[in-house]
Amino acid sequence: MSPGTSAPRTLRWGIKAGFLRHFSSSSGPDEGATLGPAGDVRFPLADAHDFDAGTGEGLLIFRGVVGFTGHLGLFSVRLADPWIDLAGDRGVLTVAAGRSGPGGRRSRIPIVEFLARRGGSRGVVVGAGVRLTHAGTSVFDAKYTEGEPFSDLYIGVPVAVAEPAPRASAHLSPA
Repeated sequence: MSPGTSAPRTLRWGIKAGFLRHFSSSSGPDEGATLGPAGDVRFPLADAHDFDAGTGEGLLIFRGVVGFTGHLGLFSVRLADPWIDLAGDRGVLTVAAGRSGPGGRRSRIPIVEFLARRGGSRGVVVGAGVRLTHAGTSVFDAKYTEGEPFSDLYIGVPVAVAEPAPRASAHLSPA
């Protein structure tokens, strides 16, 4: 990426070191999600209307679905339509629950929490120190325990467009 350009507006996540080597993708990626060359999962940005590009805080809604199975089908994980909520130096990643609730809306499950490190004007937020939440243990079929470290997240976010600085005149007027 060249200086002055912004990151692609995607959520890129390797989930957990070794996870993708041990578990095969059983469904998807679909609905916009893709698998990257490094084995990471990528979700495109779908909505940022509740995100403040000036402060780097708010809600980022990504779309896509990917599912994994292992242990002869006894282990199953489905990651659908992730949302990132950034506030201060903290972030939470939630995924859609399997069933729709009242009004057709699906409930959200907070699966990991992280420290948000902003990458300057390029529009990258790195989610470092990613840890599994108590609710997230159920998404991973209790294979991992609360507080288990997961891979960093790379979040391409909208950036505020700064007004260009006025140019100084090459000709100075006499005093």
